[in-house]
Amino acid sequence: MVYNALAVALVAAFVIMGLWRKPWKMEFFLANRQAGAGQVAGSILATCLGGSAVFGIVEKASQIGWPAFWWLGSGSLGLLLLALTWAKAMRRQPANITLPQWLGSEYGLPARWLSAMLITVMWIGVISAQWVAAGALLSSLLGWPFAWGVALTAGAVVIYTGLGGQASVLRTDLAQALVIVAALFLVLLSLVWQTPTEELRASLPPWLGIETAVPVSLSWTEWLALTTVVGGMYLVGPDLYSRVMTGRNLRAARSGALTAAAVLLLCALLLTLLGVFVLQTGVVEARGAQALPWLIERLLPAVPAFLVQIFLLAALLSSADTCLLTAASVLELDLLGRKRPARAAAARARLLVVAIGILSATVAIASPRIIGNIMMAYAFYAGGLLVPLLLLRFSWAGRLVRKWVWVGMTGGGLLPLIALLADWFDAPDFMLRQALAGMSGMVVCALFCILAWLTRHRVK
Repeated sequence: MVYNALAVALVAAFVIMGLWRKPWKMEFFLANRQAGAGQVAGSILATCLGGSAVFGIVEKASQIGWPAFWWLGSGSLGLLLLALTWAKAMRRQPANITLPQWLGSEYGLPARWLSAMLITVMWIGVISAQWVAAGALLSSLLGWPFAWGVALTAGAVVIYTGLGGQASVLRTDLAQALVIVAALFLVLLSLVWQTPTEELRASLPPWLGIETAVPVSLSWTEWLALTTVVGGMYLVGPDLYSRVMTGRNLRAARSGALTAAAVLLLCALLLTLLGVFVLQTGVVEARGAQALPWLIERLLPAVPAFLVQIFLLAALLSSADTCLLTAASVLELDLLGRKRPARAAAARARLLVVAIGILSATVAIASPRIIGNIMMAYAFYAGGLLVPLLLLRFSWAGRLVRKWVWVGMTGGGLLPLIALLADWFDAPDFMLRQALAGMSGMVVCALFCILAWLTRHRVK
């Protein structure tokens, strides 16, 4: 009974924090673009350290070893490139609010529509992955039915995101990021304190020259696909675009992204180490979705273990709120209400937050996968949008022949679906097959973009 109350109290605390000081009176979509470097860094970290990262990476590492590092390791590299190069390009047109607006400003209205439709549909899967992790955690800790855990977390996030918009997301993200990082480092300290040196050495990265039992290694093709597809999401993803645009200036956006990149790299190493340690124990039953909860319960006494896992519940809220707001903003501003006045657009977006929250929770209950749901979205996004978005870093992107870019976006987005349904790629893990599918879409899209460049003389 006490544990149930603690779980509900933590979720309620974030709702109260998100709605403190009447955030609904601020501009809904970007909170008046007044975020400092600390807020930008905290929001990026909270967005990146969602359920797919904190629980999903430990799960993958407990199955395939250190190759799981490249999920967040690629993300750290993407954030570094974002800070050094692409952030400036994103802020060239400060009136833009969403990533499809940025894309459409160079490639035309069809590109804006195509990207908006792709993001809206795919982000249902991204959001549902967070609800899946939340439901699994609460089910494991408290014995709740899986659907109850999904309903509690989804309901809380919908309340403060729908009412407070970006101001609520920024406020809760910073607190959630601090709680997540503190909880993870507490687990690490417990691991180092209690584990014999030889066992700990066996879990360290093979890059240090230490022999480890890693059942799966990546080929160069698989590594390139995973790094490009996942890293690209952290470089020009729609959620990261909105984080950059909330900064009060370019310096705040860049400093925030650099700070987040450094902390994310440390977290990538830490999470993978925890998962590999579970693998090294030889406990087959712990290799999977329960890898991190199993390890925490092994390392810590009952009450501290419960508290750490409850604090990690913040990870399951932190990414979901940003993704939820992104999906609602794109659906309203780029598809349904492009010509609607700002006040009416915000009111409509609030209703869309509720609708998308309900839909994604339904998907989570029907398809309870973490990495699977999110990698499916990443594959489609990378195939159809990553290449045109990367080209926006260069001033000549607007001179490409637009019709070929549109064809590339369509073909590149559809090819991953065809490749996965036809089972074209033979890889030892479904995550890698999805990455290879996304890479194949990028190649097709890139070929059409090259054609768009070669025929640019037709543009007057």
